[in-house]
Amino acid sequence: MVGRLHVDLFNQDRLLLNLVDVKLKLIRSKPSFCLMGEGDYNVIFEHVSLYVRKVQVNPAVVIGHAKALERTTAKYPIDRVSCKVFSIPQSSYSFIQDNVFSGQMPKRIVIACVDNDAFNGNYKKSPFEFKHYDVNFIGVYVDGQPVPHQPLELNFEKGNYIQAYNNLFLNSEGLHLSRSEFSKGYSPFYLIYPQIFVKESILISFVTAI
Repeated sequence: MVGRLHVDLFNQDRLLLNLVDVKLKLIRSKPSFCLMGEGDYNVIFEHVSLYVRKVQVNPAVVIGHAKALERTTAKYPIDRVSCKVFSIPQSSYSFIQDNVFSGQMPKRIVIACVDNDAFNGNYKKSPFEFKHYDVNFIGVYVDGQPVPHQPLELNFEKGNYIQAYNNLFLNSEGLHLSRSEFSKGYSPFYLIYPQIFVKESILISFVTAI
């Protein structure tokens, strides 16, 4: 198994300066969260390696960096991604969460709903199966005004969800989900904000008590 580390620092396009210490702490998830099966399986790591790409910089650039660091510090433009989790009580037909953000607004929001036991770890359920639960109204308000557009009014039974599906492709890349998959268990709701807001992403996960 191999893959990149999804860390904000590693998702920016500038190289780290030489002789900069970076400490990483990896916390593994429960086997019941990352595995699906009929038995109580376990995951054992026999060897773990970190592959780091290095580049050879022109000596003139190194000297230029050294002189610049005498006057100021290095700046790395980082798009911060944070995750907020809210629980929806069982048998609730509506949910309103006030004061989700404080200070600067994010540039984009991804809202996803998942079963409570799948979120906490269940060998028979996927924690990434984001169901729509027949939601018929979803929106975000700032100072009493809907942003970035009027709330989404949906009806999955009648196939009225194309605007929510189309939002997945308003960015430079899509999420590679077909329209059929979006309506059958892979339903993240993607809201994009005007460019005047700070470039920051928020993943809001609603955990249902099913």
